[in-house]
Order: sequence, then structure tokens, then C-alpha cells
Amino acid sequence: MRNTLNGTIIPFDKLIKKELDSTHIFNVSTSKNYLIKNKKSEYVIVVSADSKEKEVKAVNEFNYFLKLATGVSLNVLIDSEYQNGSFISIGNTILKNKENFPKLNRGSYIIKTINNNLYIVGEGDGVIYAIYELLHQLIDFDVFQKDEIYFKKLNEISLHIFDILDVPDFTYRISAVKWPNDNDVTKERMRFTAGEMWMAPNN
Repeated sequence: MRNTLNGTIIPFDKLIKKELDSTHIFNVSTSKNYLIKNKKSEYVIVVSADSKEKEVKAVNEFNYFLKLATGVSLNVLIDSEYQNGSFISIGNTILKNKENFPKLNRGSYIIKTINNNLYIVGEGDGVIYAIYELLHQLIDFDVFQKDEIYFKKLNEISLHIFDILDVPDFTYRISAVKWPNDNDVTKERMRFTAGEMWMAPNN
């Protein structure tokens, strides 16, 4: 399991609160609590009323693959409507802004468990990358081709204790072969940069 930075475990909240250079911190463990059990979940997804396009995509992708893997999808609430209970905050929500997260640059993301609630924070494409990493951790989600996607079928998922901060080595990433570039969904699922062809097209 990826859980170190230069061989030393460092919680991201100990880092200086500024834009970061390439950083990969993956601290993940399980708990006795459950995200999904007996085909039910006590969790809701909380989003901002003015969610950006990437954040909307992130919510839809998470619920889509969670439903395929477990038969369960989570209700989605606007942050101003949320009152109480367990939640997964995705994007720039009121709940996220109550916590002390470091400033992120494009493509970077945080997955953090605080008081049994889950925060998904990302800048630009980072929020999408965060969701695919979350799915990888929860259901072993992986993409090999545009029509070859692997994940486990599960009846229950434990609540993971996440302390993840990923700042990519390269902000912009594009495949050297043609097929991942056919559409933005495929590129995002493989964690390439979507929506921008800043290199010469493949012929």
C-alpha cells in the first residue's frame, strides 16, 4: 500500500499551508464502522450549490460505480440543505471550508476522514482523480481500456480512515497512444488531462 513520502509517514496537515511541489501521501486504514452494510448506507453526499462541472462529474461517477459494485447509491444534498448525519463532502462545500485544508494546485487532491466523515477536495481535474482513487481504495476500481474496467462486487464496505494528499509530478498528462484520447470520460478515468489537446494530435 502506498503510504509514505520518502519512506516516512507524514500527515498532510503537518505540511506548510501553501501550494506544494510533487507530493504523494497515501495513509489508509479500515475502521469498525461501515460506509455500506446490508445494502444500506447512513451516508449522504454533500455538494456546493454552485458546484463546478468537474465536481458534478465526480459525484455522478462515484454513485455510478458504487451502484454497480454494491447495488447502493447515495443521496445527494446541497450543503445549505444539510443538517446532520454522516456525509461525504465532494468539492468546495461549506463543510469543507470549516476545515483547514492546504491550498492545492491543478490536478492535486485530498481524501480525508475527519470524525467519521469523508472529505474529497480537488483542484480542477484533481476532484475527478480523487474520486477514482477513492473508488480504487473502496472497490478495487481500475481502468485498463475504455471498455475494460475492473471493480469488486461487494455487499458491504467499511469506513476507511483516509489521510491522502496527492500532488502530481506532471500537471498535464496525455497518452502517447490514440484510444485514451477518444473522449474526456476515458481520459479522466485513466487520470489523463481531459479537455485539452496541447500536444500534436495522434494520427
